[in-house]
Amino acid sequence: MIIHWLGEMFDSALDGYWGHKDHMKAMEVAIDVIASNPAKVDGVKISLLDKDKEIAMRRRLPQGVRMFTGDDFNYAELIAGDAQAIPTRCSASSMRLRRPPLLRLVRSPAAMSRRSMKSCTTVPLSRHIFKAPTRFYKTGVVFMAYLNGLQNHFTMIAGQESTRSTCTWPSCSGSPMPRAARRSGACVATHAARHGDARCPLMRDLSKDRSLLAINSATVKPWTLEQLIEGCVRSGITGIAPWRDIVQATASRKPAT
Repeated sequence: MIIHWLGEMFDSALDGYWGHKDHMKAMEVAIDVIASNPAKVDGVKISLLDKDKEIAMRRRLPQGVRMFTGDDFNYAELIAGDAQAIPTRCSASSMRLRRPPLLRLVRSPAAMSRRSMKSCTTVPLSRHIFKAPTRFYKTGVVFMAYLNGLQNHFTMIAGQESTRSTCTWPSCSGSPMPRAARRSGACVATHAARHGDARCPLMRDLSKDRSLLAINSATVKPWTLEQLIEGCVRSGITGIAPWRDIVQATASRKPAT
């Protein structure tokens, strides 16, 4: 099992994770739970966008329990490791967005030096996509898919693309988003021109086989749990990942039996 500690910057409903609003107090609870069940916990993914807290926690994890970064601001430095040579594993959402240039790093042991990771060109793009308010980062994910030709529009369910100002993702080539994407090599055209492997996919195509696909309820935020289930059934999707707010809202509407 991998435990994911997702911070309130991704959703305000997550404030008070592990029973404490203070992250350091919450960390004590998390470490106690993991230390009491080391055989059942393979790792922990921490998404607090605070490298010092992630480093502090990974130094205290029991032997055999791995740290997976969820820090979309500092993942390069965290993967490189610190003075104690403790690296963090790759897991941040930003990895999926910048897959081509990052694949070159993880496939080459020589490239995985602390220096090369800390100078990783994908970091500015990630910080642009996940800037506050972080909970709206999915507009950047969709826009990257649009830039890469993976979809022919920039539209999200319930108009969620409007949660970011239109100044954030303008179509002009000189705007921060496309400029950062080109510099990072995350766009297919840029990646192919430099490295000649345009066939390297940015993500798996699940349009014909949805057996590995699951929908996170945060992706379709306006929907109730019932609507989420019905929508997945209509689309042939067999997995869902409901957040606690949508489950609690469902429970409050139905009397106990």
